[in-house]
Amino acid sequence: GPLVLCASLALAHAGIPMLDLVAACRVSRHGERLLVDPSEAEVRTEDGSVFVACMPNADKVTQVLSSGRWHLTELKRAMGTCIDGAAKYQPLLRRTLIE
Repeated sequence: GPLVLCASLALAHAGIPMLDLVAACRVSRHGERLLVDPSEAEVRTEDGSVFVACMPNADKVTQVLSSGRWHLTELKRAMGTCIDGAAKYQPLLRRTLIE
């Protein structure tokens, strides 16, 4: 996640034309719980994970990575959580560019 955010900011700062800033979020599954942007300790004990990079304002997903076994409904819920989490970074990314 952080690398995608930094790369997106670097491209925008350099003036590279883009449809939207790319934001990313990772979700770690621990049993029934989903942890957004987990710590390294949480990652080591996870049952599975989903990473989504997207352009929230353009309503486009640019990358999805998953590990572990997922039931389709669980995967959809995890992806939705990632997309929501990534969208929350958008205002921060924009403010960073303005400052």
